[in-house]
Amino acid sequence: MEQPVHILLAEDEPKLGNSIRRELSEQGFDIEWAYDGRTAESMFRSSRFDLVLLDINLPHINGLELCRRFR
Repeated sequence: MEQPVHILLAEDEPKLGNSIRRELSEQGFDIEWAYDGRTAESMFRSSRFDLVLLDINLPHINGLELCRRFR
């Protein structure tokens, strides 16, 4: 059986994050949600993700900086 796509969602707005997480989960994706840039970076370094969705304006480390670090 094929594993679901593992996605890291970095979003600090609770309503938007819940909406995105719920919708993607209903579509069969495996979602992990980080509320700020530091947490997202830690999660990224400790697990393998197939896709990362980054908010640009995250607390602590913004999404553009995280993208640069992840690359």
